[in-house]
Amino acid sequence: MAKIDLLYLVVYLPKKKDLICTKFGISDLENPVYILEIKNKVPIINTTEQFIFLNPKYKRVNYKDFDQHMGYKNRIVDLKNNLPVSVKHEGYYSDFGLRKKDGEIIYWNIPSGKVGYSFWNITNRCAFIGRKYKIENNR
Repeated sequence: MAKIDLLYLVVYLPKKKDLICTKFGISDLENPVYILEIKNKVPIINTTEQFIFLNPKYKRVNYKDFDQHMGYKNRIVDLKNNLPVSVKHEGYYSDFGLRKKDGEIIYWNIPSGKVGYSFWNITNRCAFIGRKYKIENNR
């Protein structure tokens, strides 16, 4: 069975939620919300407090440090025709930037199409959370 790109809401998968929290050290006060599973790559977890890209470095971007997404780094090009394609076309991948408040830009390779565009929208909402609310850690 071919692996496909998926973005799903974790609340409907309690066993997966428990596994994720245990495996990646997510505290009891933080909950995974969305998971972007990228075909043949490691997933990106969107929690109530941060983005976690499960690459070997476990790169995390906390919402209080998150400024905005930078969109796709490069235009997506169809290699067969050497023509640019819309980010809404399925089946392509490109680096997607997340800018932190300190100016650092982190690029994660994500899919185009519905899944990537949904992740784009989620990052917009999380940037709003980071700007509008003071997030305190009361642990």
